[in-house]
Amino acid sequence: MTALKSHPEWDEAFQALGSELDIPDRIYRGLGPLIGPGLGRLFFRDWIRQDAADPEFMPDPFDETGDPVWFRIDGWPEQGGSVDDILRRKWRYRARLWMIWNGPEVWRVIDWLIVSVETGQPWLDNLDHAGEPKKLVKCGSLDRMVHEAYKGLQRRDDNPDIVLGPGDEQMIADLGSGHAMVELVSGKAIRREGVRMRNCLRTGDYHLLPEHIERRYRLFSIRDPAGKPRATIEVMGSCVRQFRGPYNGNPNPVVVELVSAAADELGWDGLIEAAMGLTQEVPLGGPDIQGEEQEPACRQPQ
Repeated sequence: MTALKSHPEWDEAFQALGSELDIPDRIYRGLGPLIGPGLGRLFFRDWIRQDAADPEFMPDPFDETGDPVWFRIDGWPEQGGSVDDILRRKWRYRARLWMIWNGPEVWRVIDWLIVSVETGQPWLDNLDHAGEPKKLVKCGSLDRMVHEAYKGLQRRDDNPDIVLGPGDEQMIADLGSGHAMVELVSGKAIRREGVRMRNCLRTGDYHLLPEHIERRYRLFSIRDPAGKPRATIEVMGSCVRQFRGPYNGNPNPVVVELVSAAADELGWDGLIEAAMGLTQEVPLGGPDIQGEEQEPACRQPQ
């Protein structure tokens, strides 16, 4: 871990990963010391290995066809800017790709870390010579870390006692087949959704963000006939920014189909892209990544 931290690009890479995780500051401050030796180490190590093979292009690691999509990962130097600008573009894009490919697993680990900190698990104090938790350092792969997360969360209650009042949620649409769309209005409703769906809404802080207070974005839950949440949607204006299933995975295709008709009636754009894990960026006074004007993927260079 010490060798990785001494790498000249570590700070930019770790910052990019933290930005992509988008965890509320109050929660992230407590997780920061754990994300570095855990997810941060695995994230950076994966890309260092990729750079040793090809620092400019890589195929989709989960595409098993004979003609996979290729991604450009060098930061687009021809777009100009300083060396720092190029480095920032590179790692912001790499962090986005890593989360698209590994999002459900990463959020499972994040959920485990949050619960571990909240409940003061003993493993947090079992440190190596560098002062880092041995349980995280010993994980040589994301799969292994997810395995530890499953063990750590196996006794967790799936139905926390969060009692909602009549004003915490609002019915929006009957989607058919017994499914419904409800809007999450209060902090309690948002937290309950996050706990049940195993995503970062479980912190309950999202209703305190200025964008939510000013109604610049809204959160919706898709419920099945039994009333269980099957997907969560974040909308800003008319743009669907996120459409996620349990553990921040892709929603079930049946759920996507049911929501599509309602999305058309509500005038929402980007639903299908969001269902594929592509976060829709809505400019609020400037581009998300300065100077970035590239397509997300490209074919293998000739």
